[in-house]
Amino acid sequence: MSLVLDADVIPVRGLGAVPGVIGQVVALGSFAGVLLWGLRAVPPSFLTAVPCAIAAYVGEIVGVVVGALVSGADPARGVAAAGSVAVGFAGPVIAAVGLLAALFGVLLVRARTSGPRWTWEDDDDAA
Repeated sequence: MSLVLDADVIPVRGLGAVPGVIGQVVALGSFAGVLLWGLRAVPPSFLTAVPCAIAAYVGEIVGVVVGALVSGADPARGVAAAGSVAVGFAGPVIAAVGLLAALFGVLLVRARTSGPRWTWEDDDDAA
């Protein structure tokens, strides 16, 4: 999306790459935690995707602030960077991707299929 719009994901200058990386790691961790929590239900609901998307969105914003503080930047610049991610194109893209990934995660669990098998993995005695 950044290439298509020719815009920076974090337009605040002087922060470096650390806030973006930490933001993505926190977004991924919060998404995964909420998805694992939602998959415990039998059968898991597709509505689990909504809190997963919210967790990824909020995780990115909080992660950018934490990343800016870890990198030694001014707290005001970190909050400004998080605000630009929240209201810019990056926040909705992260939420949409989190929603889609969670839907597929629930779909894979609900399908209850076994993994792919090669023909040589079958038992010879079954023939």
